[in-house]
Amino acid sequence: MANISDVAKLAGVGKTTVSRVLNDHPYVSSSNRHKVREAMLALNYVPSSAAKQLRGQSGKILGVIVSRITNPFFTSLVDAIEQEAVKNGYRLLIFQSRGKKDGELHFLEMLKNGQVDGIIMCSVENDISLIETYRRFGIIILCNEVFDKSKLPNVALDQSYGAYLGARYLIDQGHTDIAYCTGGDFENGTHGMARNKGFLKALGEANLNLPNEWIFRQVHTVSDGSQVAKQIMNLSRKPTAIFTSGDEVASGMIATFLAHDVKVPQDIAVLGYDNQPFSSLVARPLTTINQPVQALGRETFRCFMAQLVSQPFILNSEDLALTLVVRTSA
Repeated sequence: MANISDVAKLAGVGKTTVSRVLNDHPYVSSSNRHKVREAMLALNYVPSSAAKQLRGQSGKILGVIVSRITNPFFTSLVDAIEQEAVKNGYRLLIFQSRGKKDGELHFLEMLKNGQVDGIIMCSVENDISLIETYRRFGIIILCNEVFDKSKLPNVALDQSYGAYLGARYLIDQGHTDIAYCTGGDFENGTHGMARNKGFLKALGEANLNLPNEWIFRQVHTVSDGSQVAKQIMNLSRKPTAIFTSGDEVASGMIATFLAHDVKVPQDIAVLGYDNQPFSSLVARPLTTINQPVQALGRETFRCFMAQLVSQPFILNSEDLALTLVVRTSA
């Protein structure tokens, strides 16, 4: 039985072009449209019922991959992307990878099968070289994820600078014993690498060390933050400050510290990241790094549209600047 790849090969076009023809997309030349239809007839090709059911008659579906939609950062980011998508006649299909590589690949297969026009990846679990193999099936945009030498278009905030800014602030406050939380594994080529570099740069400039027992990996949630706080309280040598991987994590830490009579920021300063709406409502309002989520979502969708029509994309970088918000937690 013929599939969309067979049609593309016989017609001499890409799978994205075949997908657009199947869904009456306007950005297809009459010549390519004719080639695709001739190939479909020659191969007796019928689009899969699953794809047709998913798309209906309107088409224009954009997939968005996040790790957890319950993370307020991703909730706000998806909302920002959707606002722009709706203006341009697109619907969003949201995928949660939940940190699993096979789940992420399942969603990328939907691009391969022509069920979505493109995918915006707001989180990445698999090796970037594997993800790049799906480029031939459609548009893939990296959102707030940066990988050295990757060929995929990306729109990202300067996470290295954000981490540097936060670490520098803690150092300027007199802290020399600073712990670190990351959402990744603290290894090159993995999630959070840019932040790791910025944090270590600030410590290096101040001739400070980062003991391995002060590095906390795969930290994402309020519960994770609470667990890290308990680990810190059990250390023989305790840090006086901690740079967290997000405001959720920071809020979990603060609640646990206060419950055990550890004063924040007097005994330990806690720096958040994201500047979520709740960050000013925590028992110790969070000093944090503000990420302009609305602008990030808008620029990411603009990048998708530019790729769609093969136009150059000029990033409005001024709107994507990270800033420090000083409150009372650090």
